[in-house]
Amino acid sequence: MHPRLLAPSFALLCACTQPPAPCDSPNFEATNGGCYPDPGMHFDGIASATWDGGDGLSAAFDPAYGAPPLVYTLTVTDDAGAVVTKTGSHSPLTVTGLADGIYTLSVSVVDSFGRTAGAEKSIEQLVGANRVVYRGEAGLDGGARAVSGDGDLIAIGGGPDKQGQTEKTGLAAIVDASDVNNPVTLSTITGLGQVTDVEIHDGLLFVATDTVQDSSATTGVWIYDIADPTAPVLVSTIEKTEDIAHTLSWGTIAGQDLLLLASNQQSGGRIAFYSFADPANPALAGYWSPPPSPQGSGVHDQILIDQPCVRGSAATGACLYSAYTEGFGIVDVSDLANPLTLVAQDATWSNPFVHNLGLTDDGLTMAMSEEAVGGGLRVWDLSNLDAPVQAAEYITAPTHSIHNVAVRGSTAFCAWYVDGLLALDLSDPANPTLVGSYDTYAGADTVEERSDGTEWPNVAGATNVWVGGPHIAVSDSVRGLILFDFYAVTVAG
Repeated sequence: MHPRLLAPSFALLCACTQPPAPCDSPNFEATNGGCYPDPGMHFDGIASATWDGGDGLSAAFDPAYGAPPLVYTLTVTDDAGAVVTKTGSHSPLTVTGLADGIYTLSVSVVDSFGRTAGAEKSIEQLVGANRVVYRGEAGLDGGARAVSGDGDLIAIGGGPDKQGQTEKTGLAAIVDASDVNNPVTLSTITGLGQVTDVEIHDGLLFVATDTVQDSSATTGVWIYDIADPTAPVLVSTIEKTEDIAHTLSWGTIAGQDLLLLASNQQSGGRIAFYSFADPANPALAGYWSPPPSPQGSGVHDQILIDQPCVRGSAATGACLYSAYTEGFGIVDVSDLANPLTLVAQDATWSNPFVHNLGLTDDGLTMAMSEEAVGGGLRVWDLSNLDAPVQAAEYITAPTHSIHNVAVRGSTAFCAWYVDGLLALDLSDPANPTLVGSYDTYAGADTVEERSDGTEWPNVAGATNVWVGGPHIAVSDSVRGLILFDFYAVTVAG
């Protein structure tokens, strides 16, 4: 069935009021005995495509001007190659009656003298309530627990999970995702111990081996040159020390490149800052530790932002956001040797196990994951740093657990173990709304009964998520790397 088109409403743009101009002026030309602006010089094609929440798509653009009348054509092409057009004269142009699926939109214009400003660009947009679209995947022996990337180059880490093993079975792989539907594994690094995190930055790959979880490991962080991603070259290591690398993150302060190592030891957990001015010789630049706790509070994750923690401050500085077992911290790290804790927010609920966090682009909302039976996403309002407020909590099932969250714009992308990938809209922090999902895991979701009598959620399935590239990359403990696209309601060109 062909899509149903809205009845066009024409309000033709007229160039007859344009002041006379010499025909040798830029963008004007002699046509039909007059001097008229050339629409091709004043029309950039489609600017954005918007899904209306139902079965319609709208194309927005800056109207052209030229000799009247101007006729605009919206071209919509579906995956099957069917084309639908509509003519009119005002932005936006809309087509309705579309089935769920992905469409390509473009807009062109022609004036009464037959001069055409061809569509210079097209935009892909999705019709459908589930804004997450599966693209492709690349496997990893033993599954993946960590993911990071740089553009189309993506690293995953994991491998067989054997704590304390004599044979080091941990793996890291580098994947080319330039063809998102058919990602290709370029290289695999073996013999790493139990890999708990990976990070890519500026031609370097960092691999964390948690030497607490894997007591046989002697190396905490491996650093590889991946200028040739098909043949990684070991540059240096950070050996097993008190700086246990459970997770890694990269940051920059005033041009200084830093690798952050989070130790999740319940006693003595902290973040170590290593300078990488010389990748062959990483240099310790400072530490930060969470407040003392009766149970001890291991650090699980962190974000370093090269902006002052205090909003509106003209002072230079950098801000660290840290997730630790019993809460989160916001720290001024302008002086790495003397970090200043501004916020130390304790969890106000029983048996907390805070895992990681992400910030919306405006820094006013924080998404925080809690790894536990029934663990979910807690949304915090940070508009007043003197008094952070938990605005909402989102869970999927009483026996399930989230693992990690990453935020892009105002959307939280959650690796939710057996539930797979969930996308939550946080534009209203008090009402996180599910806008997309994909279940990566087909196995059982039973709760693990531990020998000490405690329960632990099933940790199979989606383990981590990276949103810093053109696609959403998810590490999965069974399937390896899985790639997705996410379509916002409005996609800009």
